[in-house]
Formats: sequence, C-alpha cells, structure tokens
Amino acid sequence: MVLLFLAAPFSLGPLVNLASYPLTPSPQRYAFRFASEGPRGSLAKLVQFSLVEQAGTIPVYNLAFGDVRPGHNEPDDLAISANGDTEKVLATVAQAVMLFLEAHPEAVVFATGSTPARTRLYQMGLARMLPAVQAEVYLLGVAAGEPEMFETGRMRRF
Repeated sequence: MVLLFLAAPFSLGPLVNLASYPLTPSPQRYAFRFASEGPRGSLAKLVQFSLVEQAGTIPVYNLAFGDVRPGHNEPDDLAISANGDTEKVLATVAQAVMLFLEAHPEAVVFATGSTPARTRLYQMGLARMLPAVQAEVYLLGVAAGEPEMFETGRMRRF
C-alpha cells in the first residue's frame, strides 16, 4: 500500500506529545536529519523529500528515509538499524512530514516501504499514531490504484 499525506490546516498539535528525536531541517525543509539513540549507539538518519511528479498544479513528493552511511548524503532505505527505538523513529519521521507540509502546503507526499515487510511495519506504526496524524493531515492509502482513507485493521496485500 502506498500512503499519501495531504496537507490540511494544522499545527504539530498532538504529534508533539509523541516521543521523538530532535530534527535538523535543511534550509527549505526538503531534508531532515536526526540521530537514533539505542543499544547500537547513535545512528544518523535522514528523511528526504524528492519531487517525482507535477500533477497539474500539485507537486507530488516521495518520502525517502533511512540510515545515512558515512560519506553519503542519501538515506539507505534497506539498512536494518535494530536500535530498539522503532516507534520513536517513526514518530520523528511523521513530524518531518508535518514540518515539510507546513513549509510546502501545496504538496502531496507519498510513501511506501522499500520492502513489503517495511511497508507493513510503517502501516502498523501509523496505525498506532493514527489519531495524532489524522488530526493534522489527510492520510490516504492507495491500493490497486484507488485512494481510500487509511484505517486501522485494514492491512492488506496489494
């Protein structure tokens, strides 16, 4: 399932109550860096938004996210961190999405995992954060090319 985040008039409201890491944004908020802290130490992470399509007047951005390997400026979306802080990392990514949409309210963001297992992990994480996320943005899932409101308990294979 592909997830779409559509801007709505919002503040970070309920999301600020979720445990998350401090974010360091790029000047125009197309990228956000943070560090995951856990048993494996401090791991550099990057959330990056890349324009993939201009649908009429609506810019559509891909959300890429993962570990940053030394000497690289791209997220490694196949890295397995196993740092024991998945929910905190996902809440931090959600805050990055909100800050991106605050800076780019005309944008639509889509996200999917780099593997089916990661997509499932992200769906489960979003389901736990759903009230906080849906208070701030319209969250849609796209299955078989059809958008629908994202709902908990509707984890399906597509």
